[in-house]
Amino acid sequence: MSTLFRLGLLALLIASMPVAPASAQVSQADYTQALDLFQAGQYREAETAFRRILPHSTDAAFTRSLLWNIARCLEERKVIREAIAAYEKFAGSAISAEEKERVRLKLEKMQSLILGGVAVSCGGPGATVALEHPPGSLGDPRPCPTQFTEIDAERVVIVAYFEGAEPVRQMVNLTAGATIDITLTPPAQPAADAGIWPWVTVGTGAALIGTGVAFYVSNQSNVDKLWNDRNNQGLRDAVDRDRNLAITGYVLGGTALIAGAAWLIHEATAPDISTAARITPMGLEVSF
Repeated sequence: MSTLFRLGLLALLIASMPVAPASAQVSQADYTQALDLFQAGQYREAETAFRRILPHSTDAAFTRSLLWNIARCLEERKVIREAIAAYEKFAGSAISAEEKERVRLKLEKMQSLILGGVAVSCGGPGATVALEHPPGSLGDPRPCPTQFTEIDAERVVIVAYFEGAEPVRQMVNLTAGATIDITLTPPAQPAADAGIWPWVTVGTGAALIGTGVAFYVSNQSNVDKLWNDRNNQGLRDAVDRDRNLAITGYVLGGTALIAGAAWLIHEATAPDISTAARITPMGLEVSF
């Protein structure tokens, strides 16, 4: 392989950086072998060869070229985190604007392969959120909505804090190079225990129906008496009164009985849903 071709290959690896060995201890044969290995796609062997040369370099520019070549070998091997560390080591010695821009672009590319983000919104005012990463290490809460970027992990936990409620935790599987959108909402409030009120409602309904029956019996008794004393206005008034009270007892009692029975069934089949009852001008109102 001609010297001109080798120099051209090295230029492909390290752009315009110096290419010639800069120490008497670095043989041209070792350097040429490292280039041949990279060209042949033997990146692990090429990396080893470049690392073997590195301690013997006495020229800063040549050292930077070796660092770049090592990072390129790691990139080609797709060991991304190691490649990032190698590019960052090169960045620490970069001098020219061209070198700094070149390594900046490389780092952006490498980081996009392993880093992800989470955009968090909250279903409640005044909420704050924090990122737990690594496990057991919780960051400072931020106002929600917010976005966590450049997270180096496959899974993270987002913790949301809502006033007067327990924190809400959600695990998120990150996607490299992407931002995951999630929405956190306050925890559902536990359903209130209805206690004895469904039974009280049923009992009240039964009592009202019983009262209606009693007034119906009284009404029928007064009707019988009225047949024998048709001009008795007091009996007429009693008949009308007892009839109206009987009807009222039936209506209110039936409503309360049905509502109480429905309440009991609801408590048995859907205990996690709150219920409530209140007296209205129209009777007993039960809401679920």
